[in-house]
Amino acid sequence: MQLSSSSINFRSVTELFVAQVNQAPDAIAVVGETERLTYAQFNQRVNQLANFLRQKGVGVGDLVGVQLQRSPDAIIAFLAVLQAGGAYVPIDPSYPQARRSYILRDSQAKVVLTDDAAVAQAVTSDDSIARNMTSEIVLIPEQREAIAQCEATAPDVTIGPDDIAYVIYTSGTTGNPKGVMVRHEGLVNHAVAMARAFEMTPADRMLQFSSISFDIIVEELYPTLISGAALVLRPESIATSFTDFIQFTREQKITILDLPTAFWHELVGGLARSTQLTLSECIRLVIVGGEKASRAIYAQWYSMVGDYPRWLNTYGPTETTVSATLYDPIRENFDLSRELPIGRAIENVETHVLNERLAPVDPGEPGELYIGGPGLARGYLNKPDKTAAAFVSHPSDTNQRLYKTGDIVRQLPDGNLDFVGRADFQVKIRGFRIELGEIQSCLEGYQAIEQNIVIAREDTPGDKQLVAYVVLKDKPLQDIPRTDDNASNTAEIKAFLQAHLPAYMVPSAIVVLPELPKNTNGKIDRKALPAPTQQDAHRHLVLPRTSLEKQMVAIWQSTLETDAVGITDNFFELGGNSLKVMRLFNQLESLFEQRLPLVEIFATPTIEKMAERLSKMTLTKVGALHANANSSLVPLRMGREVNKNSTHQQSNHQHKAPLFLVHDVEGDTSLYLNIARQLEVADSDTEAIRAIYAIGPKRLSEHDDAPLAHVRVSEFAQHCVEQIRRVQPAGPYLVGGLCAGGVIAFEVANQLERTGESVKLVLMDAPAPNAKPKEGLIANQRMERLSGVLASRSNVVKMVAQVWQKGLNTLSYEIANAYEEISSRVCIQAFQWLRDRDRPIPRSLQKRLSDRALILHAYDAYQLQGKSFAGDVLLIRATQGDGTKADAAYVSEYEDALFGWRDYVQQDIIVRDVPGGHSTMLSDIHAQAFVDALEPFIQ
Repeated sequence: MQLSSSSINFRSVTELFVAQVNQAPDAIAVVGETERLTYAQFNQRVNQLANFLRQKGVGVGDLVGVQLQRSPDAIIAFLAVLQAGGAYVPIDPSYPQARRSYILRDSQAKVVLTDDAAVAQAVTSDDSIARNMTSEIVLIPEQREAIAQCEATAPDVTIGPDDIAYVIYTSGTTGNPKGVMVRHEGLVNHAVAMARAFEMTPADRMLQFSSISFDIIVEELYPTLISGAALVLRPESIATSFTDFIQFTREQKITILDLPTAFWHELVGGLARSTQLTLSECIRLVIVGGEKASRAIYAQWYSMVGDYPRWLNTYGPTETTVSATLYDPIRENFDLSRELPIGRAIENVETHVLNERLAPVDPGEPGELYIGGPGLARGYLNKPDKTAAAFVSHPSDTNQRLYKTGDIVRQLPDGNLDFVGRADFQVKIRGFRIELGEIQSCLEGYQAIEQNIVIAREDTPGDKQLVAYVVLKDKPLQDIPRTDDNASNTAEIKAFLQAHLPAYMVPSAIVVLPELPKNTNGKIDRKALPAPTQQDAHRHLVLPRTSLEKQMVAIWQSTLETDAVGITDNFFELGGNSLKVMRLFNQLESLFEQRLPLVEIFATPTIEKMAERLSKMTLTKVGALHANANSSLVPLRMGREVNKNSTHQQSNHQHKAPLFLVHDVEGDTSLYLNIARQLEVADSDTEAIRAIYAIGPKRLSEHDDAPLAHVRVSEFAQHCVEQIRRVQPAGPYLVGGLCAGGVIAFEVANQLERTGESVKLVLMDAPAPNAKPKEGLIANQRMERLSGVLASRSNVVKMVAQVWQKGLNTLSYEIANAYEEISSRVCIQAFQWLRDRDRPIPRSLQKRLSDRALILHAYDAYQLQGKSFAGDVLLIRATQGDGTKADAAYVSEYEDALFGWRDYVQQDIIVRDVPGGHSTMLSDIHAQAFVDALEPFIQ
């Protein structure tokens, strides 16, 4: 839908969203880890939850807390609250309980939507919240059925431009966060303006990267949904691994990234250091914002990518509805010799550079930035004095207001604004706005501290960190040596802060001083505060003992930019953060030339423990295997054999055969992590532990973006057999797989059995290629819908001509999908022809071969060769899909209860039904039930 200027003559974002629903109901709206929702499906669930909230008494102006993990449920909740007329209050589940409690007390939300039962318990057990608290806690998982019974049409609610859309809590100067009340008019203006600025179309796929309580999610969410594009929610893992981030954006065909500036800085560094990582060709636009972008890093970025993808620098406080200005360096002919401006005001926004008398300053002179227009928030919830101080009367129109940003800027000759600095002690770290006074106020609550001050240091350009300086009570005014006692004190202080503040507000270093330095006027001399490394150098360091520990110390020193690193030091206590985790992990993976299980390694973030874990991986057969970069075997859990001290040599060795799990239709292996976490755990050191491995597909080269090397199930299976035998040369074997991976696992079992081995096979919701769906349920509706378009060869020729002349973005949704279908099939046939003749694959063809398309092609063409399988077979079926096609319950969609496997096996198939749908049966919620069904079979 084209968004004309009339869109801002007030139409709510929900109205603009519904227009997209009506225009393309079958287009994909939201993509989560386990489900994909079309606009029609998404709208239905939004309306049902909106009507559910209306039943709970939510009306115009009522606040609704949303404390949900990143998921389609969270996005549905935001839209549903707006549709019900309320205003949502996002609460990050990772916040400390103290901060979440404060937000609940201050907002007095009428309803709180959550997926965590502990929230309800906290509200009732915390007297400070429960007192005068009227919130009703709604556990989404428990109420899902009740919500689904509600009307699927939108409730009849009238929303005005001055009504509140959401309340986001930001850092406050007096120790508590402030709730910024953003109006519907501002939300609509921002969404429409940014959709135009980003030139969004229904062909776009926006990555949802931000925390749900950070206002950048507003810029990711609403411009996307009012443009008919798709919002793709990121898994948590990609924020801590460059490789995973790049691979995810490529697999999901992301076209737009909206990233915190600090994350972008790290991403550029990661791309520059790696010879293998490259941006996905699908990405056409990268937006950064949250803090000042480095000119040097932009120059590095430009040297790598040039004019494409397009890059935009945005600026804006929460109080003016996310972004207020925007700068496009390519269109502005940016000179790399000067600093990056923050740009010009977006549509309908006013920017004024004023002096202390609210008079305009001359161009080129520094002044404070004031912002006006429809994006201005109503003010701060329950804080009229702070509202009055921050939102002032317009100097030339007393009926209008301006927001006093506290940012010092200057206007350049071309009209762009250049950021100079702050007028107060507010800072931005990794995109988060932080009032240093809030951290200082929190430190005052720690009884052992007499004085404190917190500053943001940037000892290394581009690496800004919070540092707290404290004076302890009952300490003599003399130099305090860096003793174990002080180290203990700083650890306790940091633990205290972690219990009361979000992680991004906890200082990277806490420095104990005998007194705070003063200048001649008796004020604290911030410039005289020592760098934290000068203090840390005196603590006792445990030196590395092995060559691996020495290598890791060097990597930590490089990542943390300090020489004072011991093997017992905690990575995060030395100043590590999520961005530095990415940098560290990138170097570790380069050192070991393999993908590493980040979650397992960071269970204990010290060099000593990490090296111990890495040694176990590299000293086993699997470790030796992983030294080979071409290996696609992923150790999800390491096994353990034990000696039972039997007198019989043949029986003194207890061993459990490894479990091998074949990748799914996307080539993914991470979906099996929950099986590895929850499958039987040994009760003692004398019991064996079963190793669990996932097997990824082989690629044409070691690059992550290289296409798969195979196009037939027999080839995929042969590769899996080779990987299995390198770890386990002889049977008996345990093999399994989900969906198309189950068909490959079946062929693996067949190939092993033909060599005389004993094999048990686990089919996880995996239909056989000849399985017949019930009539009308799993028909290829898309191709049926396009049959008229593709009725003749001439239509196809015309369509392809359009693609080359105009590009996919100008075509209709149906034409684009049809072209994609035809192009994919032609490319796969060409690929198969070239591979069969051992000819090189052109790079242009490689880019057109997605993992999913190749695996589905192999699945569709598979036919059993030779005898049917004689081993034991377990079929695990999902039974409770959520109603979406992605999470269908296959037991109700196939005619045959055995999914067509009767013709492929000789023995009776064991069937076990588990909760969850096709996409969610292995999720956190259902994994234990799945493992309970699996465990008896593999004993």
